Amino acid sequence: MPSTIPGRRSAVEDAFDDTIWWLADNPGALNAYQNEWVAVVGRKVVAHGPSVNDVVRAAARRGHADPLLVPVSAADAVFV
Repeated sequence: MPSTIPGRRSAVEDAFDDTIWWLADNPGALNAYQNEWVAVVGRKVVAHGPSVNDVVRAAARRGHADPLLVPVSAADAVFV
């Protein structure tokens, strides 16, 4: 997603990177959400549930229009 100013990152890009690093550093962070979709912003789960559409709407109601959406299957669970 391109920044509006060349050479500068947007807040959305920074939040996305923070989320990716948080998930990489905490492999079991989403274990509680097996078989659900999870909306993550920064280091926080802002919505979750079995329907991606419901999760997107719930995140938007909470003020998060661009969360990272992660499907979590039982096979993805990491037990640490």
